[in-house]
Amino acid sequence: MFKTLLKQIGDYKKDAILTPVFVVMEVIMEVIIPIMMAAVIDYGLADQNMGRAGLVTRMTTDVMNVQQAFQMSIRIRVRAPIMLVSAMVMTFLIHPRFALIFLIVIVCLAAVLALISSRANPTLRRVFHEYDELNARVQENVNGMRVVKSFCAGGV
Repeated sequence: MFKTLLKQIGDYKKDAILTPVFVVMEVIMEVIIPIMMAAVIDYGLADQNMGRAGLVTRMTTDVMNVQQAFQMSIRIRVRAPIMLVSAMVMTFLIHPRFALIFLIVIVCLAAVLALISSRANPTLRRVFHEYDELNARVQENVNGMRVVKSFCAGGV
């Protein structure tokens, strides 16, 4: 059955071989993540390079944000430009005057998007700093509860 399938692939042999290779590479990268996080914990805590709160934030929020941003950027960098060019071509074919209006609107939207992005970045940095402070307080409370529990357990 596999030989029959390979015969049908034809000109797409290279793509058919590269696809599983890239899937394997993706799996390997996913498996490496816990090892990398362990190194961050071992070296970050041993050398006291980062507060415990910062480490908790990085291990949860930052990792998820990077994964989501990577996936979204791949989709946006491939799909959006193709959609934009295709829409512009179709608009020029259907009605050239409307295509110029469409082009002006695209430029205006790009300018607004750039303005929003430039103003959102400082806010995002401030929010992550507040996450660090919140995680520090939570860690202090957890450590305090452990001290009280151990004190109560030892006194009973």
